[in-house]
Amino acid sequence: MNLVVLHLAKADPEMNAIVDMNSADMQSATDKSIVAKHRSAELKAILSTEVRSLIKKNKLKLVTYRDLIEDGGLDMMVSPVKK
Repeated sequence: MNLVVLHLAKADPEMNAIVDMNSADMQSATDKSIVAKHRSAELKAILSTEVRSLIKKNKLKLVTYRDLIEDGGLDMMVSPVKK
């Protein structure tokens, strides 16, 4: 199983005001925040007919953290980064 975390949002004035201080990738070449653009692209992708088709064919399964905990318990949820 692979975990992909998405932060879905519409690009609106509130989202345009968000600055991601953890990733230089979320800044444009002119140092403008592109968080809203990135998150709206994730929303568009997850709502696409291609993703919907993968879900219907059982090639992609959307789950929540609750689903993971019910299936494997909290003990299986460990960081992939060794401490």
